[in-house]
Amino acid sequence: MCSVSIFSPGVVPGAFLWSKRKYVAVVAIQGMETTTLQINKVKFRPEEAYLFTPVINEPSTAEQKRNKLKKKHQELRKAAAFAVAKKVIPWSAVSETKKQEVVELSEAIEFSALTNLPGYFLREITREASLICLKQTKRAAIEWITKFEEFALKQPGIKYAGFNENDIRAEANEIAERKEDELRALRSKDYPMMAMHDFINREHEAGVKFKAKRESDYDKVARKLIDPKTWRRKIRSLGAQAREMVAYKLKQVGGANKNKYASQYNVEWRKQRKAQMLEWASEQIIWENERDKNGKFPAMMIKDGENYRQMTLLDCIRTDEAKMNELYTVFTGVESYAKIKDMTWSFLTVTLPGEWHPNAGVNHQNGKKQSNKKWNEATPREAASVLLNDWARIRALFKKHDIDVLGLRVAEPQKDGTPHLHLMMFHNKNDVEAIDEILKMHWGRGQRSKKMKADMRWNAPALQIISGNEERGSAASYIMKYIAKGVNVQIIREEEKEKINSMEDVEAWRAIWNIRAFQWFGIRNNLTLWRTLRMNHENPPEGVLKMAWAHAQSGEDYKADFGAFLQAMEDVQLDKIYEENRFGNKQLFGFVDGVDEETGELKLLLCKPNTYNIGTWVTVNPNYPSARGSAPALPAAAPRVAVQQVLTVGVPAADSGEMPKIQEEMHY
Repeated sequence: MCSVSIFSPGVVPGAFLWSKRKYVAVVAIQGMETTTLQINKVKFRPEEAYLFTPVINEPSTAEQKRNKLKKKHQELRKAAAFAVAKKVIPWSAVSETKKQEVVELSEAIEFSALTNLPGYFLREITREASLICLKQTKRAAIEWITKFEEFALKQPGIKYAGFNENDIRAEANEIAERKEDELRALRSKDYPMMAMHDFINREHEAGVKFKAKRESDYDKVARKLIDPKTWRRKIRSLGAQAREMVAYKLKQVGGANKNKYASQYNVEWRKQRKAQMLEWASEQIIWENERDKNGKFPAMMIKDGENYRQMTLLDCIRTDEAKMNELYTVFTGVESYAKIKDMTWSFLTVTLPGEWHPNAGVNHQNGKKQSNKKWNEATPREAASVLLNDWARIRALFKKHDIDVLGLRVAEPQKDGTPHLHLMMFHNKNDVEAIDEILKMHWGRGQRSKKMKADMRWNAPALQIISGNEERGSAASYIMKYIAKGVNVQIIREEEKEKINSMEDVEAWRAIWNIRAFQWFGIRNNLTLWRTLRMNHENPPEGVLKMAWAHAQSGEDYKADFGAFLQAMEDVQLDKIYEENRFGNKQLFGFVDGVDEETGELKLLLCKPNTYNIGTWVTVNPNYPSARGSAPALPAAAPRVAVQQVLTVGVPAADSGEMPKIQEEMHY
């Protein structure tokens, strides 16, 4: 925190003012003969105190308070520029003209489009501009500010970069209402379908685009346009991305900085968001979907030590340990399946060329920051799209040439936030040469076991391929460290503690840019069926899924085997049933496990067999079931959430006197 103390005669004792951005405080005390100023332990001479106005505790209107706050905020920003300048350059060597130029630069930043940024970034921008002014000229500093402002205005979410949660909600509601009015006005058009096509496919606020290829998609997109929740997510994401791009431009990520993968501001923002979401989930009580004899929804209960308590939505969220267990179980199953098929493995690392890196690193000769003048100012999401589009074309060529591959793709950030891919790929031993030729068509800067420097496309990603053999060990052990960097689980060796500490930064990077961490390929989308069968362990299917269900279960004497599950599903063709969500899009509802011979009805295996109501009404019942809590009567259209982890929880009637059957947490 940057604190500023002003000692001046005639000032009311104890007067204080907090800055709007909450990183500076001003304290005025009476009784000093001379005026001194201190910012970040840097003192200024008395003649420099003209920048500040004493704060008097006088009653004023809300508008006057806001004006005082704004004025004080501007003055403190100017003082920050002086403080930075004095740290780098001896203050005695700076002329009064230079000091005045620094003040003018601070004022120029205050009235530019950069004011939409949080105060932290404005302070950093003022610092850089001040140093350029003192080391070079004021004109060079103004040119730098102008270019920086142009860069910031290119970011779609720059308007929302400084929004808090209340601002986001207000803006989202306003946009949703405006879209609803526009859609209502389209009905009066002579050609409403043509007008609807132009309206939906145009560029909306902050450059947001919705795609509707067919007329049947118009209604789905229209529902999203008038949905405030959709706009809240868009605004929140765009604001975070704009802040991150500004941090890239300021060289705050990667290189010689301590901040790796994501900026410190956005990492803290992500931590706060997660804490808020977990707090909200802990307040959402889960109620049964059927009313009791009193017409109320009984609360679901869960065992907590020796007592029972109401189940919340937080109890249904998968932990990082559970995610890691599933990843390891599935991957070891894929590896065992590949061994049965006599496949070998190859590990690919794909890295983008230099123009995609905002902060290339450090000059190893002098240890200073090394700016990348060739940076194309692309976002990590755009960079990831380049890699993933290439990977989609490569997989299409594999399919065209009858090359069977299966494995796992992991997306990770480099230290400056640029994404790169790790691919663990299982394939037939006879397809190695064909796979190499296809890979070099798109990722032409590499060959097996070493990087190739000749005969390469200079704008293509760099490719490194490591072939699997007995000396390297199993594929699962080789890729586990890359998987662990994306899941917050403490399983890395002692010498790699730095990677453990960076997990939160990596998670923040993925949340900001909406980049998927892991993606399986070549296993025919069997993961959803695997999870459904594991949850449905008390009622085994009797049709074609009976054998697959057996391999998906685990107990004291046996473990789930994903490899055997894949073998059981090789020749099984399943019909699927879909349902519509609130936007009209299809989502998987269940699988058809045959036909009942007696009734002729379909045997269904549902992905979400039960749904439960959620609410925030809380009653603690430690002595359940003698005192049972129940929710107040809710309307028929109560909000509903699917709870997959507790599908087999059976709660008895209120007067039955039976203890509930609690489904223990699944362990892989």
